[in-house]
Amino acid sequence: MKMNEIETLFLDRMKRVIGKNGLKRECHDYSYFAKISTDDFGLKVNYEIDFEYISEEHLSGHMYIQPQYKVQVYTVDFLFSGNIDGICPSIALEIDGHEWHEKTKEQAMRDRRRDRNLLLNMLPISTMRFTGSEIYNNAKEPYYDVIDYPANFSVAQKLLMLDKETYEEGFING
Repeated sequence: MKMNEIETLFLDRMKRVIGKNGLKRECHDYSYFAKISTDDFGLKVNYEIDFEYISEEHLSGHMYIQPQYKVQVYTVDFLFSGNIDGICPSIALEIDGHEWHEKTKEQAMRDRRRDRNLLLNMLPISTMRFTGSEIYNNAKEPYYDVIDYPANFSVAQKLLMLDKETYEEGFING
C-alpha cells in the first residue's frame, strides 16, 4: 500500500525533528540520543540511552519505522518497532483524518476495537493516534511523543528488571 499525503508529511517531519546530526533529549532520570539512518529494512532510528541515576546502565538499540505495516488482519499507518538491549517496544502509529475516523459512532467504535485487538494479540502493540491537524501544524510534540516512547518503554522495563533482581536478591539473602 502506498502512503497518503499526510503519512508522507509525518515521515518527512519525523526526519526533520531528529535532524541530520541526531537528537539529544533529556527525560526525567535519563537522557538519550537518537539518530536516523536507513538500511535494507527501511528508516531506522538508533538509540543510545544513559541512566543518570544508575551510572553503569546504558542501553542501545534501534527502532524501524515501517509504513503501511500489516499486523494480523489490520494495516497500520506505521509500525515503530525494534530492539533496545533485548527489550522490544512496538507501537502502531495511526494518523486519523476526520473523514475516516470518529466522524460517526460506528467509526469510533471500530477504531477502539482495533486498538484493543492490537493490544491483545500475541505481540502486544499499543496504538498512538494523531489527528491530521496535529501533523499539518508545525508542532514538534507529536514527534517527540513517538521518539520518546521506545526510550521511556525500555527504561521502564529495565527498571522493572532491576527491581525484580533486587527483590529476589533480598528475598534469597534476607
